[in-house]
Amino acid sequence: MKALAQLQSEIYRVPIDRLMEHGRLRAEAMTIRDTKAEQGGVTEQDWARIDELLQLSWQSLHQAVRS
Repeated sequence: MKALAQLQSEIYRVPIDRLMEHGRLRAEAMTIRDTKAEQGGVTEQDWARIDELLQLSWQSLHQAVRS
């Protein structure tokens, strides 16, 4: 989570504390995908949740960069 926020912090030159929500959401999406794949497969419902989390993460990043 922190590494994802730190990456965007470096790219966009934004303080990391403003990017932690983005990192948390991205990490959650990644964890769902990885965990479900290890358990035998990612369902359509899982992909819908992953999509939702990624959309929220990009919205969060957009807001942080604009602030």
